Amino acid sequence: MKSIKKKEAAAGSTVSLSPSRILARQNQKNLHPSPSTSPSPSPSLAPRLGLGQGGVLTEALHIQIEGGMAGKISNTPATYTPSPTSQDKKRSSIFTGSDWVRPDGRGLHQCRPAFLRTGAVNSASGSAYAEFGNAKVIVSVFGPRESKKAMMYSDIGRLNCNVSYTSFATPIHGQASDSKDLSSMLHKALEGAIILESFPKTTVDVFALVLESGGSDLPVVISCASLALADAGIMLYDMVASVSMSCLGKNLVIDPVSEEESYQDGGLMITCMPSRNEVTQMTVTGEWSTPKIHEAMQLCLDACSKLGKIMRSCLKEAVSATQE
Repeated sequence: MKSIKKKEAAAGSTVSLSPSRILARQNQKNLHPSPSTSPSPSPSLAPRLGLGQGGVLTEALHIQIEGGMAGKISNTPATYTPSPTSQDKKRSSIFTGSDWVRPDGRGLHQCRPAFLRTGAVNSASGSAYAEFGNAKVIVSVFGPRESKKAMMYSDIGRLNCNVSYTSFATPIHGQASDSKDLSSMLHKALEGAIILESFPKTTVDVFALVLESGGSDLPVVISCASLALADAGIMLYDMVASVSMSCLGKNLVIDPVSEEESYQDGGLMITCMPSRNEVTQMTVTGEWSTPKIHEAMQLCLDACSKLGKIMRSCLKEAVSATQE
């Protein structure tokens, strides 16, 4: 075999190295890496930065949870947390062997504080603004109006949905979810609740804009869009409320934030009409056991029922304010 020559800078002489000696030196380097190349420990979850107190439409009055109408001044933020179950006391931390808690300090089955308001856009037929924790969404509804696309006469109306994100909605540009998929899921969630026969050969357009992404964006968009449709006078079978759930190890976490969604083993989202006890859409991702998914569905349906009451209170308060 041919030897490989290496020049030494100090002596200026040539040294012949066989391939076997070169491999031995390389293996010795791999066994003793330099300190600069040692991997650094993975950073812990950092708290997510929101828009702060100066954000658009954030200085709003909170809705009173119990015994009052939406929009009234209250020191207690609105919530739609499901009723506690007997298994809550036996649950351990989400990550076994650590003192990890939820980024916003909530309990496993505690939903984010919610604020809802109608009439956010004056130029629209109906509109609504929703703020669930750091997630902020505004929805505008236009119509019923004549469809721009030429189509044959139909006994039922047409629903168009569009979901988009602002350029500053996420910490990293382009990190937002696919708008086409979200628009399609919003359409499926709302279509079953709208009485399309009430506006034949016309179109209702729903435009949802996510001002800030804080996790569980689609359930917030769906609930806000349902409120905007009601504000526009569109005939509905019932209000539509949506809640999501994440499975983290052996624990179920309701209304997850972005950090929790990135670590989830499975996800569940339920959209339902609380008064009719009907589900308009259910999305399941990841791996679920039968007992876990049954428990998650019950918690989501309970939270949807309470969220529906908050939405109705918001509409009643808006009507009473216009009459005054």
